[in-house]
Amino acid sequence: MVMLNSKRFKLWISIFILLLLVVFVVLMPQKRKSERNFKQQLVQIPVETIDKIVFQLPDSDVPTSLVRNQSQPGWQVVKNEKSYQADTNMVYNLLHSCVNMPSVRMAGSDKSTWAKFHVADTNAIILDFFSGKKKLKRLYVGNFNYMSQQSQNAGAVNNQGRITTFVREEGDKATYAVDGYLKANFSNDLPYYRNKVLFKADKTKITRVYTQFADGSSYELVRQSAGFFTIDGQPADSLAVNKFFHSADNVNSRDLVDDVDPSSLPEKFDLVRFEGENMTPVTLKAYKADEDRNYIITSSVNPNSYFSDPIERIYRMVFKPRSFYLPEE
Repeated sequence: MVMLNSKRFKLWISIFILLLLVVFVVLMPQKRKSERNFKQQLVQIPVETIDKIVFQLPDSDVPTSLVRNQSQPGWQVVKNEKSYQADTNMVYNLLHSCVNMPSVRMAGSDKSTWAKFHVADTNAIILDFFSGKKKLKRLYVGNFNYMSQQSQNAGAVNNQGRITTFVREEGDKATYAVDGYLKANFSNDLPYYRNKVLFKADKTKITRVYTQFADGSSYELVRQSAGFFTIDGQPADSLAVNKFFHSADNVNSRDLVDDVDPSSLPEKFDLVRFEGENMTPVTLKAYKADEDRNYIITSSVNPNSYFSDPIERIYRMVFKPRSFYLPEE
């Protein structure tokens, strides 16, 4: 009796295993087909091969190009045949957001959803990546979706939520959702992409600051040891020096102006030159301008760019009078 039960048990086990194999054989092709239809990653391009990015917003008639500078490190932003030095960090943010993106899910499988997700030719941000003259990939960036944390997890306390953007690759009918608000990388405002830096350095590396004014007066601030500076040979007020470096070690502005004729600028100007360890000297110049602009500021680290200074924000940060560094008696 025991032997018979044992045989039956083995028989049932064999039948069960056989059924599992049948289920496995039937379902696996469907699973593989599903996996093949769902891209795990979009715009699979080695970032280092990209040397040109072109995008056009649906409400713009003119594309904007970001082009890797071949003669020196950095990028150029080009629009309407005008070229300017670009904010390299913004370019890298765009590449980080829009290249080699993990997809969250497939949002639509055919053309019927393109208009809804704003990934059609007429309502998407059209984004092209190039290597030389070869187009590597075209991406259609659409609208976004916000899902609150509660809707994802009803018991959650943190309501940070999740933003996904709908995108489509050229040649693919499917629309995918990817993490992040990709539209934040795109604007018709050209200054948004331009280099806005006038001076940036590690203040502990600065060894000399030479200042000269339009009236011919000048002074030099020289580091004698860590945290100790002299002004024209006499001890400078350490609190004043620290205050100056705190405000002047990272100077930037959005007040870019493009209608400046260099030949019309005054012959006399105020000048500040920063020198330091392992850094190329940086020179800022301030030209007195009209009442609306007050000053026109230039910087050697951002050539061919002009900044207006209507409220003297930059001037007060950088062009300090000699008396500023003298200890109070």
